Amino acid sequence: MGERYLVCEGGPNSLDMRVLDALVTRHLDVQIMPGAGENSIGSVRSWLEERSRPNLPDGSLGPAQDVAFAVFDRNYLSFDEAQKKWKNPRHFVWLRHEIENYLLEPRVVFSAFSYVRKTTNQEWVKGLPATESAVRTLLEDLARPLLEEHAAQAVYFQIQLDRRRTCPREPGLSEMFAGNPAGTSSRESWLNALLAACRQVSDGCRTVAATAQEESDRQIREKYGEAVTQVTAPEFLSTGKFLCEMDGKRLLRSLATHLREQLGASKLSNDDFDQELVTALVREYQPNNLFKPDEFLEIAEKIKIAVP
Repeated sequence: MGERYLVCEGGPNSLDMRVLDALVTRHLDVQIMPGAGENSIGSVRSWLEERSRPNLPDGSLGPAQDVAFAVFDRNYLSFDEAQKKWKNPRHFVWLRHEIENYLLEPRVVFSAFSYVRKTTNQEWVKGLPATESAVRTLLEDLARPLLEEHAAQAVYFQIQLDRRRTCPREPGLSEMFAGNPAGTSSRESWLNALLAACRQVSDGCRTVAATAQEESDRQIREKYGEAVTQVTAPEFLSTGKFLCEMDGKRLLRSLATHLREQLGASKLSNDDFDQELVTALVREYQPNNLFKPDEFLEIAEKIKIAVP
């Protein structure tokens, strides 16, 4: 058998690449490969295997010598659906929204803050949360203004998912509603954006299949209302569920913005902060300890079973 590959989202120096290369390779010898966007990961995986097929004497190609696996962001897929896809032996889906959500584990963020406090002689570090519990509270506070947006994104994602077989894939809701900065939109604004986006999907559906299912405005309002009720229930934040479900990139940027604008870390770039969190994650990670379930360990074990 030849090489083992794990293809992930992002480019050569993406967070996905750095985290997987640091954690999954602790458990087995596997090459982490960038797959760019979600839609191209499968093609990259197939290409990696196809190029390893040897030329046989009769001019045909033999079986692939290399084996490639793929891991996808969960995004707004329901947890139950993500669990079903997690059982796929070759294509995995994170049980959290995306790789950034693992960096936002409170112990990881606290570890990064503690290191920065020890190694940075600047006034702003004195305002960093001094305990893991305080970090958790800060993350909850940063997530709270984003809850209505999260509900709209989740509903829109599910409607897109339901119609994908017969409808063209539309831009994400954030792209359609880019005029309002994160956290500044009212619940009614997000509802109106959701309705407009769904109407656009419905128009696309009608051009593809006359029998395509459509959602009335009333049904969309009901779904959005139910989603808002779920995410604004106290336990969504208090149990830490938001750290798994919400857009990790958005939360991470909100945290970095808080450090710059509220604490005065004006020279802290997003890339530098991301790297501090990756370093902290590597420092804190122990199998079946930091994360339960430990998806990094499980991916390694699945690959070992498939390719001993």
